[in-house]
Amino acid sequence: MGWTAMGWTVAIVSTGVLMAAAWLRQELVPAGWLAAAGGLALATGRRGWRTELAVLAAAAVAIALAFHWTPAVLADATRSSTAIGLAFAAPIVLWDACRLAAPFWIVGRLVRDPRAAWLPAALVAVVAEAVVPGVFPWKLGYSQLAWPLVVQSADLVGPEGPTFTFFAAAGSLVVIGSLSARSRPSLVGVAALVLTAANLAYGAYAIRRETARMAAAPTLRVALVQVDPDRSGAVDQLRALTRSACQGHPPPDLVCWPEC
Repeated sequence: MGWTAMGWTVAIVSTGVLMAAAWLRQELVPAGWLAAAGGLALATGRRGWRTELAVLAAAAVAIALAFHWTPAVLADATRSSTAIGLAFAAPIVLWDACRLAAPFWIVGRLVRDPRAAWLPAALVAVVAEAVVPGVFPWKLGYSQLAWPLVVQSADLVGPEGPTFTFFAAAGSLVVIGSLSARSRPSLVGVAALVLTAANLAYGAYAIRRETARMAAAPTLRVALVQVDPDRSGAVDQLRALTRSACQGHPPPDLVCWPEC
């Protein structure tokens, strides 16, 4: 029992850390795929509250690490202590952890082949992201933004598209990891490989297309003016910086206050 508990603890913590790594250092995109692949493999066919609690714990670790700044931000926004910020952050983390865990809960209940688990997980994740409200409007697909090649599908199917292909990539890792097994991958498993390859091909095409359009497009000089909007006199500072920016020759065609 001790070794079993230790194994599950390692699995929970490592899965959560890998999932969060893609948010904390966005160039670590494959870490998220590995976390999802491990989650799919571990959760598939394992019913019961123990497995579901383990999935929730891993999701909570991921959300708490990815949004580690939440308590400090909430404490600052409410002009209160860090303890109050933690009290406000705890239910937010738990709520978002449930949203992150939902696809793996479904897989544990309904799926027997881990190589086919990515599709129901992807469908549940996309629906959850589209309809379940959250304090922070994150989507799993956002964790791949550092690799533009894999997120271009958003211009075809919306922001949930990269989440779907995120699970396809994770499913591809599960399929590749099981190639040594004698059984053939299911059609759903093969579909993960095909979709991942097609997504990469479309990404390369879309980037080349947009690069050509940008090269042929007219250009504008843009000045971005940013100050801390919480400080008193912020608008006056923005105006002063804008006047300074407009004294250049030639002046900018567009002045933008990104956060005013």
